Amino acid sequence: MGESGWNEVVADNEYYGAEAMDSLEKRGIHSKFFNSNKRFYKFIRKDKSIYCVDKQKMIDKWGLILFSTDKNPVFWSSTSIDDAIKDIYNR
Repeated sequence: MGESGWNEVVADNEYYGAEAMDSLEKRGIHSKFFNSNKRFYKFIRKDKSIYCVDKQKMIDKWGLILFSTDKNPVFWSSTSIDDAIKDIYNR
């Protein structure tokens, strides 16, 4: 893939990520960016159980981690987030 092809892939990913964040915000779903040197992201469920995501395993992934306290985190990377929002957040 040439440089212009790669630039298009990056631009598309940024666009769909921004669209997803807007969709979450419009539905009142809080979002947070993790910018940490820690290896694990810890998610605490409603029942106080903990689910950890290993950042090392996410190193080459582009997308969002969607989390509702009554379910495990889900990695999302697609062009439409509407179905995921319905499934995960019931909204």
